[in-house]
Order: sequence, then C-alpha cells, then structure tokens
Amino acid sequence: MNVWTICRRELSSYFRSPVAYGVMTIFALVAGFFFYLATLAFVQQSVQSAMMGQSVPLSVNDYVIGPVLSNLSVIFLFFVPMITMRLFAEEKRSGTMELLLTSPLRDLEIIIGKWLAAMILFSALLGISMLNMLTLFAYGTPDWRPMAVAYLGLLLQGGTMLAIGIFISSMTRNQIVAGAAALGICLLLFVLD
Repeated sequence: MNVWTICRRELSSYFRSPVAYGVMTIFALVAGFFFYLATLAFVQQSVQSAMMGQSVPLSVNDYVIGPVLSNLSVIFLFFVPMITMRLFAEEKRSGTMELLLTSPLRDLEIIIGKWLAAMILFSALLGISMLNMLTLFAYGTPDWRPMAVAYLGLLLQGGTMLAIGIFISSMTRNQIVAGAAALGICLLLFVLD
C-alpha cells in the first residue's frame, strides 16, 4: 500500500509539471519520424521490387518493425535520464528527503514506489510507439510474435536503465549531474559487448 502511495505521488508530480508531457511529446515526434522513414523505405523498396518483376514479398518485420524498435532502444538511452534525474535529486535539493525518510515508510517502499512511477511513464512511452505499429496491422499482416518479444525486451531494458538512473539520482542533489551520469553509464553499458 505504501509503495502505491509513493507511486501515485510521483506520477502526480510528473503530470502536474510539463515533464511528462514534454517527454511524451518529444518521444512521439522522434519515434514517429523513425517509423515514417522506415515505412517510406519499405514502400519504395516494394515498388522497386515490383517494377523489376520480383515476386518475393518483402517482410514488414525486417524492413519496418526491426529497424524502428532497434532505434527505439537507442532513443530510450536519452529519454530515461530525463525521467529519472529528478526522482531523488529534487527531494534532496528541496529538503523533502528528510521528511520522506522520517515518514513511516521503509527505504525499499520508497525506492520501489519511485521506480514503479518511472516505469509507468516509460510504459506510456512504449504505448505511444505501439500506436505506430498498430497502423501496420491495419494495412498488412506483420508477424506479431517478434514484435511482442521486442517490446518485452524494451520494457526490461527500460526497467534496468530506470533502476540505474534512480540509483544515480539518489547519489546527488543536482538533477543535471544525475541526468548526465545516468546517460553516460547507460550508454557505456549499451555499447559494451
């Protein structure tokens, strides 16, 4: 119950300020742009194949879904620090951290509540990108199973990056430092094999 209270408090702070709306709008524009480019390339390749007399149909999964979701995993490297940078750093800067820690809540409840709120906002971003993918089902028959697995992977990747960002936010008072450090560490982990 306490976890849900912290989660609701954080969600309301996201949506009372322009943070959530700004992040969601910018993400929708960027994800939509990548979806548009991939769809345009697929249509051009299909027309070119048809003009050359090739009868093998192109796979929407290979030309649109795969590249778009691969690009989303990189885009999230930049959006996750925006979501997490204020969670604990703002509490420390404003002086409400002492109130939070002296309340009848365990540390684990505070951490999970804040992570859950960030995860809900992250899931909303994934939902925005799913709207693009649903248009593919209106005009074609892509295979939904690889898409479902890719979204599960993005959800797990996002949960991990959110945990890293929250940890870094708990180590500093400055939101910019928390965001830059989270971006650096997540980027480093992303490029390591």
